[in-house]
Amino acid sequence: ERGYRITKTDGVLGLYLSCLACKRTVVMLWSDVVKTWGVGTWTRDIARSLKCSNCGERKGSIMAWSDSRSPAGRDDPPPAPCHPITDPLVGQRRML
Repeated sequence: ERGYRITKTDGVLGLYLSCLACKRTVVMLWSDVVKTWGVGTWTRDIARSLKCSNCGERKGSIMAWSDSRSPAGRDDPPPAPCHPITDPLVGQRRML
């Protein structure tokens, strides 16, 4: 299973990027995911390319942060993630 392809999809707000070794988690906005890895990249390939800058392990995990509200209800700002959005964001092959 390769996950799903990165597209410019409505409803997906970002990705949670986590290290399974040290449990560090950061949030990356969807627009930055598209800029960093490009349209057409599979989510599994993103997870495999991550390296934690905290512990150096390559045990990356990703989870989509989506907007579960109906399209009509999306005029309001989206809900905030439970983890702070890190700035600068994650670069390709490197997790903050």
